[in-house]
Amino acid sequence: MSYHYNDTLNDIPLDYRPRLIIWEITNSKQNNNLKTLTTHECFQVMDSIAELSKPIIVLSANHYESSGSDPLDRPDIIDIILYGNSIGLKMIVETKGDKLSKDMRNILRTIGTKSIRILINDKVKESIEDGFLQSPEFIELNERLNDLKDDGFEIQLGIALQNFDEREVSFAIDYSIKKYAKGIYLHLLSSPDKTRKKQDKLKSEIEKEEIIVWIAKQKKLLPNEMYFSPQCIRYGIKHREDEGHHNNYSESSSKSQITHWCLGGKTFAFISAFGKVQICSALGTECGNLFESNFNFCEIWNQSALFDQLRNRNFSCSQTQEFVQQNVTSFKATKVSKGFKELLEHN
Repeated sequence: MSYHYNDTLNDIPLDYRPRLIIWEITNSKQNNNLKTLTTHECFQVMDSIAELSKPIIVLSANHYESSGSDPLDRPDIIDIILYGNSIGLKMIVETKGDKLSKDMRNILRTIGTKSIRILINDKVKESIEDGFLQSPEFIELNERLNDLKDDGFEIQLGIALQNFDEREVSFAIDYSIKKYAKGIYLHLLSSPDKTRKKQDKLKSEIEKEEIIVWIAKQKKLLPNEMYFSPQCIRYGIKHREDEGHHNNYSESSSKSQITHWCLGGKTFAFISAFGKVQICSALGTECGNLFESNFNFCEIWNQSALFDQLRNRNFSCSQTQEFVQQNVTSFKATKVSKGFKELLEHN
């Protein structure tokens, strides 16, 4: 099945190089069996990324932690940002904001940081009297964003979506417009509970698809220059004629509809704090391990069998998850080979 795009939308490129990498640069969960990357190892990873392209790299913490580490807690974070900037990577730090003192802002500006992303989870809430609940967290957020604006930084807001609250996200949209934010950058998370029943997991994935559709509808109402989307997908238009005769449409139904595609392995990747390269943070299946590839991200990007298969398929978010779950044993530590590609042709 092929898809056509609206003329106003960019096609998913055939030139598969990373344009955005979310890098979990810190994680407060200690695991004696898993190592985190040292400063020098981070430099090696960035050197390898730069061989492929010069993508945006968002340095983040673990989005599943309600409290815990922040990228700015890492003692070498300035060295990492500075090195990335020096080799042409577009480095953005995603922080809770409380570490952005005047001295830290001055340092970040000095080393070439232009954009800073603030996670606003649970900070922007409704108040009947004041519009926004004037909680200590909100007041601190407001002051910090004012400081960033005065210092000349581009302001980005981030939300990790695990328990979706439509009204709360709507208030966050309103707040971002009032603060002249560049946009809201969403992380689609899955429940970390691995003991859930199969039907509960299916329900969760259906809800995620509904959230993605809701986001698409909200995008139409926002200023054109404002970003509002999960970072791991691309929205587009699916036309009726692409669906063939197997789908039933009423005469009054629209000839096209908004759809979305997973960008994992096409232009997007996620790196965990423990060196795992993944499709996204929600799908933990390894596409490769930086410790096992001598910190060569380029090798993983080019040789991962899972990335290779996703490049041949315009899957949605839930379709990608289903495909990975069905083939998870085949993909583990497998590199691209002719025989393996033929093995999966029927999936």
